[in-house]
Amino acid sequence: MKGYIYKLYNNDGYFYYGCTNNVQRRFNQHVTCAKKKYTFNKKYHTYLYKMMRYHTIDSFKIQIIFEFEFDIIDDDDIKLYKKLLYKIESVYLSKIRNDPYTLNTACVNKKRYYTI
Repeated sequence: MKGYIYKLYNNDGYFYYGCTNNVQRRFNQHVTCAKKKYTFNKKYHTYLYKMMRYHTIDSFKIQIIFEFEFDIIDDDDIKLYKKLLYKIESVYLSKIRNDPYTLNTACVNKKRYYTI
């Protein structure tokens, strides 16, 4: 099974890091979530989706940053695969923690405020 660390970005410099096992499917999920503007579900009102709506969804592109292959034999391997994928993602997130253009909620300073 393959794993990917990806970067969603636009030309204004805003970006988001994530991990997945299917990059195109995950990009489509982000686009679908960004289009759900009129809902009370907090999942659709993250910094990423607000910025995708503000800067237009079409302005965001996806890029594979890191790719790895993992052999899955049993259920324990699946758990290890997910753990490894999240660990690799956390390394990338630690590098961007203070970047003012990051849209990753885990990295955003709590004092930062968006009016979008």
